[in-house]
Amino acid sequence: YFKGTVWKSLSGKEKQTICLSLYYSINWIREL
Repeated sequence: YFKGTVWKSLSGKEKQTICLSLYYSINWIREL
């Protein structure tokens, strides 16, 4: 499964950055 492989190859810091980006964009969209 390609997406899972890419996810595992990311470092913890990269995962944290992606999660924060998603979190902020979801909050931003909800406030529109």
